[in-house]
Amino acid sequence: MTRRILIEIALFLIPFLIFFMYRAASKNMSVKDRWPLTWLIIAGGVVAGMGLLITALIHPSDKGLCFQAARYENRVFIPGEKVPCDEVITPVSRGATSAAGDDGEEIIPLESTARNLPTVMEPETGNSEESDENGN
Repeated sequence: MTRRILIEIALFLIPFLIFFMYRAASKNMSVKDRWPLTWLIIAGGVVAGMGLLITALIHPSDKGLCFQAARYENRVFIPGEKVPCDEVITPVSRGATSAAGDDGEEIIPLESTARNLPTVMEPETGNSEESDENGN
Protein backbone atom coordinates (compact mmCIF):
# COMPACT_ATOMS: atom_id res chain seq x y z
CA MET A 1 0.00 0.00 0.00
CA THR A 2 2.83 2.37 0.83
CA ARG A 3 4.42 1.63 -2.52
CA ARG A 4 1.16 2.49 -4.34
CA ILE A 5 0.86 5.80 -2.48
CA LEU A 6 4.47 6.72 -3.28
CA ILE A 7 3.88 5.91 -6.95
CA GLU A 8 0.81 8.19 -7.02
CA ILE A 9 2.76 11.03 -5.38
CA ALA A 10 5.55 10.59 -7.93
CA LEU A 11 3.02 10.66 -10.79
CA PHE A 12 1.48 13.83 -9.36
CA LEU A 13 4.90 15.53 -9.19
CA ILE A 14 5.87 14.72 -12.81
CA PRO A 15 4.40 17.97 -14.30
CA PHE A 16 6.21 20.04 -11.65
CA LEU A 17 9.49 18.27 -12.50
CA ILE A 18 8.98 18.85 -16.22
CA PHE A 19 8.24 22.54 -15.64
CA PHE A 20 11.31 22.88 -13.41
CA MET A 21 13.49 21.24 -16.09
CA TYR A 22 12.01 23.61 -18.68
CA ARG A 23 12.85 26.60 -16.50
CA ALA A 24 16.34 25.24 -15.82
CA ALA A 25 16.96 24.77 -19.56
CA SER A 26 15.96 28.34 -20.32
CA LYS A 27 18.63 31.03 -20.31
CA ASN A 28 17.20 32.85 -17.36
CA MET A 29 16.21 30.65 -14.36
CA SER A 30 14.69 33.54 -12.44
CA VAL A 31 10.92 33.57 -12.25
CA LYS A 32 9.68 36.86 -13.61
CA ASP A 33 6.12 35.84 -14.07
CA ARG A 34 3.99 33.72 -11.81
CA TRP A 35 4.37 29.95 -11.99
CA PRO A 36 1.33 28.31 -13.56
CA LEU A 37 0.56 26.56 -10.28
CA THR A 38 -3.10 25.88 -11.10
CA TRP A 39 -2.24 24.21 -14.40
CA LEU A 40 0.55 22.19 -12.80
CA ILE A 41 -1.84 20.91 -10.11
CA ILE A 42 -4.48 20.01 -12.71
CA ALA A 43 -1.88 18.27 -14.90
CA GLY A 44 -0.54 16.38 -11.86
CA GLY A 45 -4.04 15.25 -10.95
CA VAL A 46 -4.71 14.07 -14.49
CA VAL A 47 -1.43 12.13 -14.63
CA ALA A 48 -2.08 10.54 -11.20
CA GLY A 49 -5.67 9.70 -12.21
CA MET A 50 -4.51 8.12 -15.44
CA GLY A 51 -1.99 6.10 -13.44
CA LEU A 52 -4.78 4.75 -11.24
CA LEU A 53 -6.96 3.96 -14.26
CA ILE A 54 -4.21 2.23 -16.22
CA THR A 55 -3.19 0.21 -13.17
CA ALA A 56 -6.78 -0.95 -12.68
CA LEU A 57 -7.11 -1.91 -16.35
CA ILE A 58 -3.90 -3.92 -16.63
CA HIS A 59 -4.06 -5.53 -13.17
CA PRO A 60 -4.84 -9.24 -13.45
CA SER A 61 -8.36 -10.00 -12.36
CA ASP A 62 -9.62 -12.83 -10.18
CA LYS A 63 -12.41 -13.75 -12.58
CA GLY A 64 -13.42 -17.36 -12.11
CA LEU A 65 -11.79 -17.59 -8.69
CA CYS A 66 -13.62 -17.92 -5.39
CA PHE A 67 -12.31 -17.57 -1.85
CA GLN A 68 -12.11 -20.81 0.09
CA ALA A 69 -12.37 -19.96 3.78
CA ALA A 70 -9.87 -21.28 6.29
CA ARG A 71 -10.87 -24.63 7.71
CA TYR A 72 -9.76 -27.71 9.59
CA GLU A 73 -9.48 -31.02 7.74
CA ASN A 74 -8.47 -34.12 9.68
CA ARG A 75 -7.29 -31.90 12.54
CA VAL A 76 -4.97 -29.94 10.20
CA PHE A 77 -5.47 -26.19 9.71
CA ILE A 78 -5.76 -25.16 6.04
CA PRO A 79 -5.55 -21.37 5.51
CA GLY A 80 -7.93 -19.49 3.23
CA GLU A 81 -7.00 -19.22 -0.43
CA LYS A 82 -8.36 -18.38 -3.87
CA VAL A 83 -9.33 -21.46 -5.86
CA PRO A 84 -11.39 -22.08 -9.01
CA CYS A 85 -15.07 -21.83 -8.13
CA ASP A 86 -15.83 -25.43 -9.07
CA GLU A 87 -13.22 -26.66 -6.54
CA VAL A 88 -14.67 -24.83 -3.51
CA ILE A 89 -15.32 -27.19 -0.63
CA THR A 90 -18.60 -26.51 1.13
CA PRO A 91 -18.80 -27.45 4.80
CA VAL A 92 -20.88 -30.48 5.69
CA SER A 93 -23.65 -29.54 8.08
CA ARG A 94 -24.21 -31.96 10.88
CA GLY A 95 -27.85 -32.13 11.82
CA ALA A 96 -29.32 -32.40 15.31
CA THR A 97 -30.16 -36.06 14.71
CA SER A 98 -26.69 -37.41 15.43
CA ALA A 99 -25.48 -37.35 19.02
CA ALA A 100 -21.85 -38.17 18.24
CA GLY A 101 -19.49 -37.27 15.44
CA ASP A 102 -17.28 -39.58 13.40
CA ASP A 103 -14.59 -39.63 16.06
CA GLY A 104 -17.01 -40.27 18.93
CA GLU A 105 -17.11 -36.70 20.28
CA GLU A 106 -20.50 -35.42 21.32
CA ILE A 107 -21.94 -32.76 19.01
CA ILE A 108 -24.16 -30.15 20.59
CA PRO A 109 -26.16 -28.26 17.97
CA LEU A 110 -26.10 -24.52 18.55
CA GLU A 111 -29.83 -24.18 18.05
CA SER A 112 -30.63 -26.60 20.87
CA THR A 113 -28.38 -24.88 23.41
CA ALA A 114 -29.94 -21.51 22.73
CA ARG A 115 -33.43 -22.98 22.90
CA ASN A 116 -32.82 -24.60 26.30
CA LEU A 117 -31.69 -21.41 28.01
CA PRO A 118 -34.38 -19.67 30.08
CA THR A 119 -35.31 -16.26 28.77
CA VAL A 120 -37.16 -15.10 31.89
CA MET A 121 -36.27 -15.90 35.47
CA GLU A 122 -38.91 -18.19 36.87
CA PRO A 123 -40.01 -17.66 40.50
CA GLU A 124 -38.85 -20.24 42.95
CA THR A 125 -41.47 -22.71 44.13
CA GLY A 126 -40.66 -22.54 47.83
CA ASN A 127 -40.40 -19.72 50.33
CA SER A 128 -36.90 -18.43 50.70
CA GLU A 129 -37.43 -17.71 54.43
CA GLU A 130 -37.84 -20.54 56.83
CA SER A 131 -41.32 -20.81 58.25
CA ASP A 132 -42.88 -23.05 60.78
CA GLU A 133 -45.81 -25.38 60.21
CA ASN A 134 -48.40 -22.66 60.75
CA GLY A 135 -46.89 -20.31 58.14
CA ASN A 136 -45.53 -17.89 60.77
